[in-house]
Amino acid sequence: MSTSPRRNPRALPVMLSGFLLTTAVWTANSSASSASNNDEPIVAAAAVASHGAVRLPAKPEDSTTSSRNPATTAASAPTTAADPTTVPAPTTELTVAPDQSAITSSDEAVASTSATTDGASSTMPVGDLPGWRQIYTDDFTTNVALGSFPTAVSSKWGAYPSPWHDTSGYGTYTPGKVVSVAGGVLTKHIHTENNVRMVAAITPEVPGTSQNGLLYGRFAARFRSDSLPGYKVAWLLWPDSGDNIGDGEIDFPETNLDKASMWAFVHRTDAIGIDQSSFNVSSDMSAWHNVVIEWSPNLVVFLLDGVEVGRTSERVPATAMHWVLQTETAMDLTAAPSATVAGDVQLDWVAVWAYDASTADTTAPTVSYTTPGAGSTVSGSTVALAVDATDNKGVLGVQFKLNGVNLGPEDTTAPYETNWNTLLGANGSYTLTAVARDNAGNFGTSAARTVTVNNVADTTPPTFKPTPCLSGCTVFPQDGANVLAVFSENVVGVNGSTFTLRNKNTGALVTAVVSYAVSANAATATLNPSGVLLADTKYTATLTSGITDTSGNPLTTTSWTFLTGPRPTVSVSPGSGATAVSRTANVTATFSEPITGVSANFSLKTASGTAVTATVTYNSTTLTATLDPSTTLLANTQYTATLTSAIKDIAGNAINPTSWSFTTGP
Repeated sequence: MSTSPRRNPRALPVMLSGFLLTTAVWTANSSASSASNNDEPIVAAAAVASHGAVRLPAKPEDSTTSSRNPATTAASAPTTAADPTTVPAPTTELTVAPDQSAITSSDEAVASTSATTDGASSTMPVGDLPGWRQIYTDDFTTNVALGSFPTAVSSKWGAYPSPWHDTSGYGTYTPGKVVSVAGGVLTKHIHTENNVRMVAAITPEVPGTSQNGLLYGRFAARFRSDSLPGYKVAWLLWPDSGDNIGDGEIDFPETNLDKASMWAFVHRTDAIGIDQSSFNVSSDMSAWHNVVIEWSPNLVVFLLDGVEVGRTSERVPATAMHWVLQTETAMDLTAAPSATVAGDVQLDWVAVWAYDASTADTTAPTVSYTTPGAGSTVSGSTVALAVDATDNKGVLGVQFKLNGVNLGPEDTTAPYETNWNTLLGANGSYTLTAVARDNAGNFGTSAARTVTVNNVADTTPPTFKPTPCLSGCTVFPQDGANVLAVFSENVVGVNGSTFTLRNKNTGALVTAVVSYAVSANAATATLNPSGVLLADTKYTATLTSGITDTSGNPLTTTSWTFLTGPRPTVSVSPGSGATAVSRTANVTATFSEPITGVSANFSLKTASGTAVTATVTYNSTTLTATLDPSTTLLANTQYTATLTSAIKDIAGNAINPTSWSFTTGP
């Protein structure tokens, strides 16, 4: 979940025309105390309970700015009417993501897509798209000198004025000293001047409400950033009402500018506490990226370089919102960023489309059961369920349901099928349904299918699958991970006496809370240690025969042992991607703790796979392994070094196997 505090995107009217902007962060002459104005509230730590924006009191308007204020101004009607029952198809076609493993989500399964327009192209997309009508673009063709933004381009851009403080309170919005446009690029130059951390939040003058808001839209930008420790981007759709708790908020990208990933968030409407969908994707912030938010009735989709990062249809915002491109100090700071940090966040182009229901895909998928047959009698732990699902643009996934409750995860690959363990419930009548969704967020529900469960007298003992596994387990974390047992059927008798954890070496019982939960597709016992487990230590978990199934068949008493982490980590030289490396240089690997097994598991090969004859030594004082080639390396040649998982710490935790390449010099 997001832990950053809520921002206050105040729509202020310092205007700019369309350019490629550069934002600079810097500090002006003032002390930390004088940087805080009495009339500009600073976000208090107590107010920062979750990601997003804190709704702060409205700042009195400066005479040089317009009277618009998102917290007080009623939004005018959106420029396009939107039918909340229809949704445009995201401008993508289903394909396979290049690295789906890099994407993590706290919401729905991620569907990989490849955009038909923005993709990873450096060219600004121009023209309408299915479900979207283009209403705003800026390719930054007009140069704007420092000190002239946004006044020089006021028909296209606005900005939060100086000396407003940013969300953390450590930075000051100073667009005149941060933002410029030249050579088709807008640059925000982030830096410190006279002890003032200078940042900028810029606002496209999108045709729409009085606050440049839209009810639904597609928002795209191409950007990159230097590494800026202590700073972040938070580009968001903020409700014209100013009430992001009631009306929601959408953010993408959001990330600290010294990280190698970015987040996307949808803060749900009528939020209670931390109430959001979130997605994270790996990315090199120094490279150019195309980011897209597609917001339509009941659906938000995020795209990075043409690949879908995530989507959600849960309590999607449904009031007018305006786009704010905030670049500011990070939210996890305990002091202002170093005054020596300086660099650029750059925009190559931005484009906005209004939602167009007249060209949207509004056809819902159809879905129907093929197995089991209507009125069937079923039994056992693996009852096959299967449906047929079709859609005019393609089915994205099917969710099976049992008595209205999700039965397992959504199936995103045809044929659409799953298994039902009827032993988890009592004999009797059950209702099966299935819900199919398409890429546009349309949903279709099958006709209900009624079946009868009739399991005969049970004489088979329950079984279980544990986490960590019974043998060959990966490193188990010391803190934050529970020991689990997933049973083959519903059981009784799970408690602190029948499910235990002990230190294998000392026999000491680990104090823990044991719980048990059964759902339509799982029966799980959870042992949650009350404290942090010891590092590099073996523990033994035990389930006893005091646990039985509902027919009284006892579980076979079983114990299993696992080893806690941490794994050893390693730093290497030459580094990955190094060039012009000396042909007589050794290759070294320095470990975070004492290790064994390195001599036979540290190797060097040419790009063609030819092994390099070498001597490997290990210094137990410096924890460094040295690979010394027997002959001088070839000139201008790429070599790959490898460390295998046979290298372990004293407790037996293996390193993550790693390989890296470097190139020699002449």
